[in-house]
Amino acid sequence: MVAGDSENRETAWRGHLVALVLSGLVLGSFWAWAVSSDPAPGDYVAYPAHEYFPLMVEGWLQGRLDLPLPVAEGLLRLPDPYDPEANEAYRYAGNLGVHDLSLYGHRLYMYWGPAPALVAFLPWRVLTGSGLSTAWAVWGFVLAGWLFTAMLLLHLIGRYYPQTRWAVALAVLLVVGFGNFAAVVLTRASVYEVSIAAAYAFTSLAWWQLAVALWRPPLQRAMPLAAASLAFGLAIASRPSWIVVTPVLLAALWDVRDQWRLSLFRVLSTHAILPVLTCLIALLLLNTLRFDNPLEFGTRYQLMAQRPPSGLFAVEHIPLSVCMYLL
Repeated sequence: MVAGDSENRETAWRGHLVALVLSGLVLGSFWAWAVSSDPAPGDYVAYPAHEYFPLMVEGWLQGRLDLPLPVAEGLLRLPDPYDPEANEAYRYAGNLGVHDLSLYGHRLYMYWGPAPALVAFLPWRVLTGSGLSTAWAVWGFVLAGWLFTAMLLLHLIGRYYPQTRWAVALAVLLVVGFGNFAAVVLTRASVYEVSIAAAYAFTSLAWWQLAVALWRPPLQRAMPLAAASLAFGLAIASRPSWIVVTPVLLAALWDVRDQWRLSLFRVLSTHAILPVLTCLIALLLLNTLRFDNPLEFGTRYQLMAQRPPSGLFAVEHIPLSVCMYLL
C-alpha cells in the first residue's frame, strides 16, 4: 500500500512538472510577444527612462551612487529647479532628459529601489559586458514571479489534492498567468515597470518559501524561512511599501511561541528577522549616503510634472493607505 501511494505520488509529480513546463513555455512565449522593446539607438525619446537602471549599475561600477549623467548648467541655474514648468525643457530633452530623476547636491539619483539593479542588471553587466535591456528585465521578473507562484500552487496541489490530473494543473497555472496584469505591464516595459515586476517576483518567492516553512516541522523550518525573509527584503528594496507585509514572517514562530527560551525559537527568530532587517538597514544606509536622510528615497527631490510630494510618510496618510491596500 505504501509502495503504491509512493508510486502514485511520483506519477502525479511528473504530471505536475509537465504542466509547469508547458504552461511556462506558453506564458513565456506570450509575454515575449507582448513585451515592448527598448527604443533603438536613434529613436526619439522624451527622456531615456529605459537607461536609468543600466546607468545605476554603471555608476556603481565607477564607485559612485549617483547616475553618471551630466546635469545641465541651465537646470542648476534655475531659481527653483523643481518647478515643473521651469524644468520641463530639461526633463524632456530627448536622450539627455532627466524626467523623474532626483536632483540633490548637483547630482542625479533614482528614487526607485536598487534591488532590481543588484539582482539582474549588475550580474548581466558583469557577465556580458553590456547593459541588460530594461524591457527584457521586466519580462524576466514577470516570468520569475509567475514561476514562484506556480511552485506554491503545485505544492498546495501535491499536499492537499495529490490525485489532481496534470491537465487540471496545467489549466490552473495558465489561468494564474493569463489572469494577472503581466501582459498589460509588458506593453510599456520601462523603468517604472521594472520595480513593479521585481517586487512581484520577490514577494511571490517569499510567499512560496514561507508556505514551505510553515508546512515543515520547526526543526526543518529555518532555511525556507530565511529565504522568505530575504525575498521580502528584496521586495522592500524594489518597492518600499512592501514593508507592511513583513510581520507575516512571524507566523512561522507561532507554534513554537511557548519555547521562546529555547535555542530553537532563537534560531527561527534569527532566520525570520535577520535577512529582511539586513536589507532594510542597507536601504536606509543607501538613503543616508545619497540624501543625508535614512527615510528619504529621493521623492522630495524629483524632477517631475508636478511639485515633488511632501510628507510622503506622514501619519495622517496611514488610514487611507491601509484602506487602499485592503480594497
